[in-house]
Amino acid sequence: DFIALTCDLWRSSKRVHYISLTGHVFTDKYETIPIVLGCRHVIGRHSSTTIERYIEFELKRLNIKQEQLVSITTDNGSDIK
Repeated sequence: DFIALTCDLWRSSKRVHYISLTGHVFTDKYETIPIVLGCRHVIGRHSSTTIERYIEFELKRLNIKQEQLVSITTDNGSDIK
């Protein structure tokens, strides 16, 4: 089975930062089914290392192997580069 990922960072109105990871699996008819894989509070810098560790943590927690990944898409915002 294969999965595509989307990842995003945002800040709440109370200035609390979050990161989310969504998986998108495909049916036999090539329809996508979105699944929220994780959403966590981010403490500290939003560096590429922090984002990479978060994605690796969630993939390991859910037993998703890198060979299953089709793509990882972001909105290319300044907070996720």
